Amino acid sequence: MGEENELERLIKQRMKQAENKDIRNKAGVVAYYLGKGHESKNGDEEMRDFTYEKNRLKIHDTFSQGRDRGGDLTAGWSTEVFYQGKLVFNDHDCYIPGKWETLLETLYKEALPLQKKRDAAEQAERDKQKLTEENELRARWGLPRRKA
Repeated sequence: MGEENELERLIKQRMKQAENKDIRNKAGVVAYYLGKGHESKNGDEEMRDFTYEKNRLKIHDTFSQGRDRGGDLTAGWSTEVFYQGKLVFNDHDCYIPGKWETLLETLYKEALPLQKKRDAAEQAERDKQKLTEENELRARWGLPRRKA
């Protein structure tokens, strides 16, 4: 019984290490911005599937969101990292610290400017849409348009 509790404690500790290092997020950013794949959006439904594969590292990141039969919004994701062909991380039940983390960190730093650029473009698009909607409302009430 004591060994089982010790094992559970060690696994929880390892899971916390991966969480503190933000492995899942970093791997997802690398796969999305430096890898290849596709994404689609249709209303509330969204699907993303990207893979980065270079430098002895393979990262596969998927995300899906949609409505279940009851109409509730559901989401699921999966992130796997392989180093030299061996699974070293998945976001559910595997994290083996090692040299691959240095490589992941380097790639993450390379991908960050791309993420920031996309985030800024998406924010600009949201701001533009909000201004368009506001100006449509202003027009319906005979109020002056607001400029960007």
